[in-house]
Amino acid sequence: MTLQPPEYLWDNRGVPDPDVEHLHQLLISYRYNRPLELEVQRKRDWRRWRWPALGLAAAVVAIAVAAAVLVLPHAKPAWRQPAAWQVQALSGAPVVGSASVQNAEMPVGETLQTGPNSSALVRIGRVGRMEVRPNSALRLTRSSGGHYDISLLHGTVSASTWAPPFTFKVDTQSGLVADLGCVFTVSVDADGVGMVRVSSGWVSVSGYRQALIPAGAAAYLRPNHAPGTPFFEDSSPEFQDALQLLDFSVQDEVARSATLTRLLATARRRDVYTLMRLLRQSSGSERERIVDRAMELLPPPPGVTREGILAGNERMSDAWYNQMGMTNVKRWWVHWKDAF
Repeated sequence: MTLQPPEYLWDNRGVPDPDVEHLHQLLISYRYNRPLELEVQRKRDWRRWRWPALGLAAAVVAIAVAAAVLVLPHAKPAWRQPAAWQVQALSGAPVVGSASVQNAEMPVGETLQTGPNSSALVRIGRVGRMEVRPNSALRLTRSSGGHYDISLLHGTVSASTWAPPFTFKVDTQSGLVADLGCVFTVSVDADGVGMVRVSSGWVSVSGYRQALIPAGAAAYLRPNHAPGTPFFEDSSPEFQDALQLLDFSVQDEVARSATLTRLLATARRRDVYTLMRLLRQSSGSERERIVDRAMELLPPPPGVTREGILAGNERMSDAWYNQMGMTNVKRWWVHWKDAF
């Protein structure tokens, strides 16, 4: 077979090869032969049905609106109804209300207590679980509308959640602990002295000011004080002691300056996050000393200046945080696997 120019295959031009012509005749019955005004016809068909279709859609919307007005005010969606939490004894016999239990439900307003030899596993609605350690007491205060709140009277709870930020909150007399995902522990004594530890994700503690605690870090809780400045738990004891003095002790100018000197001298590159958070509650020459030491430990990225950080430029602060490798607080879903 000799190959011919392809024009014949497209528009019958040229001299065809006999075999090609034979193949053409076999396939000709399958050619496209509908009228070219097909698209125009479709448009005409749409115009014919357009107004009835719009009328039907308007009727459906009107019925839906009427149903919403008449029915929804008298209905209580399941997700809004307060739901009891499931309590399972891990050891001993925890007490729900006034009864010792092995498995029970804890409704809103009820109290769960564990003794020195008992502990419990609590289902936080459908968003997580919480271990209640020995010698603890808590009250369920809310479980509806996508909000799950407890009041920790004393003791220790360790929670794992897989929900959006601020879905689960732990109220203490020294601050409100809000889960930003996903694993953390709160401990307080009867006087409100305690600590928040974060294993994965972030936690927000709000009181007189807000503390944002990343994974691997902790913050102290003290009654009648703002939450402590977050610090990484692998920082040196000298660094942590100095930070507690700056956060909770009343010192004269000379003593405070000496405490800050100890803090800055024992700070590591990783502790720049703590220095940046401490900057928010410092003033005057303290701010300059903190920024200078932080820049020495971790030079900021291009575009971040000493003057901008001292002036509280949030864009520059965020850029510096990113250089520290801090996962964005809003990206809570990055840590969801840790909850399991």
